[in-house]
Amino acid sequence: MTNITEKQTILTEYYEKFYANELDNLEEVDKFLETYNLQKLKQKETENLNKPTLSKETESVIKKLPTGCLDASVS
Repeated sequence: MTNITEKQTILTEYYEKFYANELDNLEEVDKFLETYNLQKLKQKETENLNKPTLSKETESVIKKLPTGCLDASVS
């Protein structure tokens, strides 16, 4: 991967399939992700991702998404 647009495209495709239930099990998820040469997360990055998120953080990220990315609104 060479640029941010390509990374965004890959992640968008993954989450669209994930939330459309096209990736029904972990084997399919792994197979999908293996098609790209993704870097492994460092321990600190994994720890940060496993931390609980605050609702304000989640709301802030959702508000930054382009229009039409979500079918339901945040209440």
